Amino acid sequence: MSDTFITVIAILLAVVLLVVVPLQVTSQRVDTMSKLDVDTLTSDFVEQIRTTGSLTKDDYYNFKQKLTSTGNTYDVNMEFKILDENPGKKTTQVTRDKIGENVYYSVYTAQVEKTLEDEKNDGKYSLKEGDLVSVTVRNTNLTIGQQMKNFVYKVVGNDTYTIAASKSGLVTASGATSTILSNSVDKPEITAKFRENDAKGNDITKNNTNSSELTNKWTNQNVYVELSSKDNYDVELLFYRRNYKNSTDYYGYDQISNNFILTDQGEHEYQVFWKSSLLVSQSQYSEIKKLTVRIDKTKPTLNISTTEAVSNSKNINVSASDTGGSEIAGYFYKWSEQNQTPSTPSLNDKGWSGNNFITANPENNDKKCTVWVKDNAGNISDAKSIIVHNIVRPVTKVSLNGAIIKQGETATLKATLEGGNDFKNIKFESSNNSIATVNSNGKEVNVRVTGKSAGKATIKCTVTNHDNTTQTVEATVTVTSIAFNPNSGTYKISYTDKSDRVTLRSRVNVYGEPSKTEYAWSNSNNQVPNNWQQFTTGNEVTNIVSNPGNYYLWIRATDQYNNSVTYVSNNFYVKYKVPDASLINIGYSNKNWTNQNVYVTLNSNVREYKIQISTNGKDWNYATSYTFVANGTIYVRFYDEQTKEAGSIRTVSVTNIDKVPIQITQQIQCIGKDSSSVRVRLGAMDANSGFCKIVWNYTVISTGQSYRIEDVECNMNGYMTGNRDTVVKERNINNLITGNIYSIYAEVYDVAGNFTRSNGISIMVGKRTGELNLSSNAGSTCIGNKQYFTVNYNSSGGTISVSSDNPSVAVASISGNTVTVTPKGVGNANITVTSNETDLYYKISKNYQITFYNHIAETGGSKKSDATCTVAEIHYYKCKTCGTQLSSIYTVGNPLGHNYTTEKTMGDWKFTENKGSGGTGKIAAVFDRAGQYARFTYTSYGIHTMKVLYCTSDTSSSIDLCLGTTTSATSATVAFRAWGSGYKILYNNGKQVNDSSDTPGVGANGMYNSYIDWGHGGSGTWTFTIFSNSDNTAAHPTTCVRKYCSRCSHSEDYYREY
Repeated sequence: MSDTFITVIAILLAVVLLVVVPLQVTSQRVDTMSKLDVDTLTSDFVEQIRTTGSLTKDDYYNFKQKLTSTGNTYDVNMEFKILDENPGKKTTQVTRDKIGENVYYSVYTAQVEKTLEDEKNDGKYSLKEGDLVSVTVRNTNLTIGQQMKNFVYKVVGNDTYTIAASKSGLVTASGATSTILSNSVDKPEITAKFRENDAKGNDITKNNTNSSELTNKWTNQNVYVELSSKDNYDVELLFYRRNYKNSTDYYGYDQISNNFILTDQGEHEYQVFWKSSLLVSQSQYSEIKKLTVRIDKTKPTLNISTTEAVSNSKNINVSASDTGGSEIAGYFYKWSEQNQTPSTPSLNDKGWSGNNFITANPENNDKKCTVWVKDNAGNISDAKSIIVHNIVRPVTKVSLNGAIIKQGETATLKATLEGGNDFKNIKFESSNNSIATVNSNGKEVNVRVTGKSAGKATIKCTVTNHDNTTQTVEATVTVTSIAFNPNSGTYKISYTDKSDRVTLRSRVNVYGEPSKTEYAWSNSNNQVPNNWQQFTTGNEVTNIVSNPGNYYLWIRATDQYNNSVTYVSNNFYVKYKVPDASLINIGYSNKNWTNQNVYVTLNSNVREYKIQISTNGKDWNYATSYTFVANGTIYVRFYDEQTKEAGSIRTVSVTNIDKVPIQITQQIQCIGKDSSSVRVRLGAMDANSGFCKIVWNYTVISTGQSYRIEDVECNMNGYMTGNRDTVVKERNINNLITGNIYSIYAEVYDVAGNFTRSNGISIMVGKRTGELNLSSNAGSTCIGNKQYFTVNYNSSGGTISVSSDNPSVAVASISGNTVTVTPKGVGNANITVTSNETDLYYKISKNYQITFYNHIAETGGSKKSDATCTVAEIHYYKCKTCGTQLSSIYTVGNPLGHNYTTEKTMGDWKFTENKGSGGTGKIAAVFDRAGQYARFTYTSYGIHTMKVLYCTSDTSSSIDLCLGTTTSATSATVAFRAWGSGYKILYNNGKQVNDSSDTPGVGANGMYNSYIDWGHGGSGTWTFTIFSNSDNTAAHPTTCVRKYCSRCSHSEDYYREY
């Protein structure tokens, strides 16, 4: 165990000595080198700012880019101490330093960066001679050295930074350089050399000497610009640059080094010149030249398109644009399969051309074309691809079928193509448009041919390919027409003589010279027959038939291509002669007496003719049934619809309908009664089906038990007719109970089943106590409502009357079954309802108690008045029960308040003398010590109160306000004295007249302690004096403004401070 442990320790130590220690030493060395680089870069950066007096956006970001190239990230902090020429006016700076007799204010990194980004500053921050520059750089990432150090010395924590540099210096030149030399005289020439990226890059100079503009060839690289003199003066030259202006003055230039690098894309336009104080005066300034740097780092873009129309070849159009500015320089394309991705060409490939269109042939059909474009700066676009379709091969041969068609009809001819399957145009022509015409749209291989007249025509088909070559073929079309003589007919045979025969015949002419003609007879005009027989056109065709039916003559015409058309004649109709009406079968729904309609049916075994019905023998309609709603007669017959021939007429009559109720000639009446029976009598008469029976109905009213007794003379709904004379019937109704009331009525029937109900009578032995029911026994409401209740039941049928036991509270009346109670006052009353005595019932009464109470007030009544400035809107109360509007009122919402739409200044003032330490005019009088005073005049425009505000920080201090020029309140005629504690004392003729406390006023910074009111009884001008009794006090009057309400005459004053 001990040896193993020692071995592990040895290995760990070896790793540390061989790996960790060398790695740590190496990483620290790298940090040291980075620190030297950062120190040098920072020193150069500060030196450039210090000597040129300016910092450009390009120089700043180039400096940060060079720092990043060391492999670390850095935080750059800048501080420019600006020499303040008038420090008294600089009030917005955060910090201010004083060095010797100079005052500086500081500008930091964020402010500098904001200035550089502002387009108005042209990406430049300008300094002046005497300003101070300080730049501090620290790394923000953990370098490898820091990580190794933190790993080994973990106990000491992580370093925040390892690489740092801090440089500062005094600015020796102003950043905004102005020259005053004119460019109108001859001067030495400034030249420029342009290279890609740096001084060793490719020379891309386009214009150098002997040109008013110095410029480079378009490039997609950074541009290194080196300025020099054409005359190669052996002296130090100072170079100057500004953004291009259409002017040749020497103002507004910045001094720059003789070389600089531009990285941003675009056309950068400047004006440059050089100067040297060592040359003679005429040559101290070079001429001013325009310098343009052209950089295009943006790939051009392109769009490609082609037509989708079918063609033998097509062009692929390429449109390209270059937003970088260098413009398009060439086009390149490659063909491939759809699933392949061609490689991007180089700038020097031979396939580049200036053509922006590509020709695609049939072998390129369904292939992919990939296109690139390049611009003059050497940028190559992303590839764009398009798959071309619809490039077809030409048609090499065409064939066309012939046809036979009927005159006025159409047929389709189809052109069969060989070689290609597409074309530019296809044309069909007829040799004789009076026989046959074609309708072609130039695209379809099928064409519709229309027969105009009988004969033969040649149809010519011409196919034009996309390369304008043609293929032609011809075919014959035969147009036929036909004439049947006759084309139809109607033939009759006997319905009863089965041996009767008829011959059908027609002479047929087929025109158009078909190759063959045939005929066939058929019973169908839509199913083509198969029993064809050849015949010669112009001959007669016959057919002998013995059965009725439809017969059609078919003709078939065939052309030389064995195509055929068929014709069918109109109907040769064979029918029976119109039969006698006796063959019509008649059925009745009822032949007995009935009070319902009688339905008559008509049918026959003769199917060839229809049955007609007439109600008057003149007007006929087709029907197989008829409904008699009353007794009457109709007429029937057979009718031939084609020949308009009618058969014999037969009458059909119905006389057994009786829908008239039996007539009661004498209503039911009691003609006698005893203790157990009643005898009644009734008379009736029916002049149609006659009297049949009486049904006597009687009911015990108290129990509802009913009974029936029938007196029958003959059968109801029978064939026989009953007694048509007046019939008087009497009946004893026996086994009745004494004291019961019976309701008796009769139903009288005739033989057809019609009945009439008689009137009803009530018969009772002895009187009874009836029943009287009300809808309610009591009720209550306010005195604004009437109360209603109803008499629901009055069994005796006696006359109803009503009365009140307290008419001062309520009175009652009745209409029908409704009782109305009308209020007369507040209180209770009993309403008595009485059913008076009848022959069968005794008198009976019921009471209803009514209570009337006063109105219950609630909101919701009508509006009495609108809201005003000081009073809210007023409404009446209403009764909650009856809705009656009451006289009491209430308010809704709030008063409108004064709107103060106009104002008027009531007085104004101005200082006339101020012996205090403050200013004059509309400024408070400020007194830094006692004994000072101020005077002012006050102009009043009406009756109001003037306010004077008084402020002090000491509650024991005071001032006097006196009318006139007197400065002592104790000696003035009218005066105030005010203390900071808030008290004021009024003096009059030097004597105190009032001592009262007033609420201190509130003013700026809480310094106002009290105010003084001075009333004016009218208009005029007065002089006032403000006198300070204490140190450090102030006072000033205010303007009184009176505001007026537009809705009323109210006004109110407020005071406006200055």
